[in-house]
Amino acid sequence: MNCVNKIVILVLFVISVVMLLLEIECSYDHPHIIAGHGTMGLEIIEQVPDLDAVLVPVGGGGLIAGVALAIKSLHPGVLVYVSWTSSRRIHRYR
Repeated sequence: MNCVNKIVILVLFVISVVMLLLEIECSYDHPHIIAGHGTMGLEIIEQVPDLDAVLVPVGGGGLIAGVALAIKSLHPGVLVYVSWTSSRRIHRYR
């Protein structure tokens, strides 16, 4: 690898780190974050294929968005419930 390639890789790395740091405050609604959380839903389906319902904690909304999207896309009949831990309420995601 020559010097120019190393510089380009370093610059791209720095740009990606800066972009990540700038999005930390509201990263929960970024499509990549939601997609990453969706993998959790896929793992739940993989480990419990006959799933009836799932309870997901919610804060910013990214986790429930990803998990619900993955589970409801593959198994629309599965009930997805959200829980706000601070208020101790449980709601059903339709």
